Formats: sequence, C-alpha cells, structure tokens
Amino acid sequence: MTPMNPSSIGESAMRWASTECPTRVRSVSGTGMCAVLIPMALACGETAEPSPALDLQLRDIRLTPVVAVPGEPFTLAFQIEGARGPVVIASLDPAAAARLQRHGGRLESLLLRDDGTEGDALPGDGWFTVAGLAPTDVSAEIHTESISGLSGLHEPGSGESGSIPLQISFRVVDAARVTPPAVTALGPDVQATSRVIAIAAPEWREPSEANLHAAVRRYYTLFPDDRDFLAVEFPASAGTPWAGRALHVRNSDVGIGLPVREFRDFGSPSRLQLVVQGAVSWHRSAARGTGFCLLNHELSHRWITYTGAPLEAQSHWAPGVLDRPTSVLGDSVGCVMNDLELYLAGFVPADSVLTPLTRSGYAFEDLVRTLGPRPFDPDATREFAIGFIVITEAPLPDHALAYFHRVAEEYAGMASQLGANWAVATGGRSRLDGLLPSRD
Repeated sequence: MTPMNPSSIGESAMRWASTECPTRVRSVSGTGMCAVLIPMALACGETAEPSPALDLQLRDIRLTPVVAVPGEPFTLAFQIEGARGPVVIASLDPAAAARLQRHGGRLESLLLRDDGTEGDALPGDGWFTVAGLAPTDVSAEIHTESISGLSGLHEPGSGESGSIPLQISFRVVDAARVTPPAVTALGPDVQATSRVIAIAAPEWREPSEANLHAAVRRYYTLFPDDRDFLAVEFPASAGTPWAGRALHVRNSDVGIGLPVREFRDFGSPSRLQLVVQGAVSWHRSAARGTGFCLLNHELSHRWITYTGAPLEAQSHWAPGVLDRPTSVLGDSVGCVMNDLELYLAGFVPADSVLTPLTRSGYAFEDLVRTLGPRPFDPDATREFAIGFIVITEAPLPDHALAYFHRVAEEYAGMASQLGANWAVATGGRSRLDGLLPSRD
C-alpha cells in the first residue's frame, strides 16, 4: 500500500503500521522490528507460516525468572499447538546454542517437555518446557542473550520436522557486581526505584494496546503528569510481530509532516507525547556499541519520519533513497541521528541540513516546501522526561529490579557503557530526565 501523508488522512484511517519487515518471519521480543501507531493508512508485517510438516503454532512464551543470574538456572516454556507427543526436540541456531548451557554442558538442541517432568508444570497442557538453562557469558555486569528460531522440531523417533521462526532475548544480571537500588512498595502490586516502576499484573502480560493503556493509566494513579515519554516493557510473548512500537499521544510541532493534534487518551491531560512498548531492554550487543539502538529508534518516531514521498516508506526512510551515512530510522535499526533527523526533531536549525537529501537529487528546499519550515529555538533546553514501566506476572526480586534500574540509568545519562544512548544518538543536543518524581 502506498504511504499517505498523515495531514491528508482523517481519524477514521488510524490503524496499525508495522514499520519494518526485513526478515518476514514471526518475531518475538528481541527482533529488529518495530511499529508506530499514527493516523496513517499503512500496511506491513507479513509473517512466515510455520512449516506444514507439524503445522506448529507458537502461542506464548514464559521465562522464569524474568532476569537470570549467572550460576542459577532459568526455565523457558513455549506454548505450542500442533505437537502430537509430550516431547519435542528442537535444534538451535548455532550462535544461540554457544551462549547457553544446561547442567554445565554446551547445547546443540533443546528437549522441550510437556510430560510433567524436569521442570514442566503440568503434563498435556500444551506448554513445552526446558529447565536448567544458564548463560555461558558472564563477562558483563548486565547483558542480554538471544535464542533464535527453533528448527528441526520433531518428536523422538519421527523423521518429520518443522520450525518456529522466533528470536527471544533474555536478561542477565551479575547480582554480585551490581549495587541494588532502594526499592519502595507503592502497593501490593507495584514496586518502584527512583527510575523504574514494576507492576505485577499477570492479566496484562499480552502486549495489546488495551493492556498498554491500562499500564499507563495505572502509572498516573501513582505519579503526576510530568513525563514526555513513557516506555513500557511487557513479558516475553508470542503475541506480537515487533520488538518495539511507538504510539503517538499528542503533537504540537509543525514542519514534520505529522498533524498538530491529540491522537489518543492515555490519561495524561497535557504532557505525555509518546508511549513506547517494548525496547526497554537493549536487544543488541553492548560490546558493539549498539545497545540502545532500538529504543533510540522508537523515541525518534516522535518526530520522524512522516515526510511522504520520495523519502518515506511506512514511517521510515525509503530503502536506498536517503543519501546519509547514519540514521536511526533507515533501512535497518540504526543508532545515531543524521542531520535531517536532528532537524525534524528540532535539535538543529535548517542551515545544518546538507542538500541534496537523496541520491537522485531531491533537495532540502523541496522538503520544506512540502512540509513547511520546522521551527528551531536556539535557547530551548531539549530535555525530555522519561519514565520506565515494567509489567511482570509476579513481584520482582531485587536483582531483577537492579537490572531494569541500571538500564534506565544508563539510557538517561550523558554517556553509557552499555551502548549509544539518547544523548549519544543526538550528539549531546538533547538529554533525558529519567528520575521519577519523589512521593515523599
């Protein structure tokens, strides 16, 4: 479907837009896919069907505990439809297998059980479990590991095979090397540090928009309307084809191609601009300096890119068109804003943008003529308040809260050991206030 300029579309045209479809597979938390919900008639997000050999359908995923600790085992459970027996053998991506061990040994495959033994809770309930897993890499204080597609699925003695394409990230914290933050109980279901609140709400575990609304509205029963951005992390789930999505709440900026209006009601009477679902935990190796790329990507959707043709393709830059060496919203998830993105965000003036914009010669003046000028205030602080909300099925232990607190602290800093955070992405032109208001 051809992308349309949002300024020409009415409220009735609002629909989901899955804004990156590079792999064309069913993806779970940890992929490079995202979605942005704005008033645009966009369509994307095809997913590959499971192999017909077993006609397998992945319905849900559970990780126990939410944050793993080196030396302590964790459990993965997959709700799978279509398996005929109580045991399924699954091959792992070799890179994923090298980062996991079970009972001290390296893995090449997973034995998934639905027979009530070896960690499986209830036989025959469709939940296939593997217990006793542990990460092999404990060199960093906090990091994420990934499990890629389960392939070659078959029952013992059966030659048939199938696959479930997925990529799931799980979190690891070395509790002995991370100082736990002070934790306050704000109710039987809510824990808070100075940067993160965790809400134990098993009824909200699915990352639907209704549950996202419920989580944000719960936040506003506890804190005032003083955040520009809220980032909400749900438990791992098979119910979404994206790792992150951005939902516009309101826009007052002109010259970016987005209508000046309020888009949806999250319970914020005046301040909240954007809600991000997912992307709170980084999904790439911090060692490669790309740890916060996905969250940078989603926050940048606040202003970018609603430019229309020839630059835009489904709220991202059209592949192969933009003539820029860096981008947070390019053909794939990037880390650092280029000059045009900084301009659209209001972080640099118009004379900072190099022209032409595209390899075919589309000029910056053409864009301004189409969208109108983007105002720039040299005296603006460009500081935005952000809050992090984590939805869990049960209250978190201290080490898990320490993980999320540390991620939030690093992302809101002026520099980070975990990757290119917001300040780095904007070249120091913008910063985040990540401290939640005091309740004293």
